[in-house]
Amino acid sequence: MDPIMKQRYRTFKRANGIWYCHDNTTGKQSSLRTGRETDADLIVQAKNESLRQPQINIQIAKAYLVAGDPAFASRTSETTSQAPSGERSCDGATSPSEDTGTSP
Repeated sequence: MDPIMKQRYRTFKRANGIWYCHDNTTGKQSSLRTGRETDADLIVQAKNESLRQPQINIQIAKAYLVAGDPAFASRTSETTSQAPSGERSCDGATSPSEDTGTSP
């Protein structure tokens, strides 16, 4: 990171051993949920980098998604909106193909 550019986020450790992030702009503090300094530094470094290069972050996110699911690159909005039959939705309801036809 450019040493002249002031970083928005910084880390600090509380007495409980947990690392926190301090936003130098707003003054808000949030837990990084780690007791390891190296992990805390990586998280805050990513936050600061995201502010410096917002456009490249979209490309990095797509690269992670493709690495996790190679079919991601070939999906369209139509294929992502159609869940395979038999899968549960976010609210736990089953798809119509699993309905037994009996009423409660």
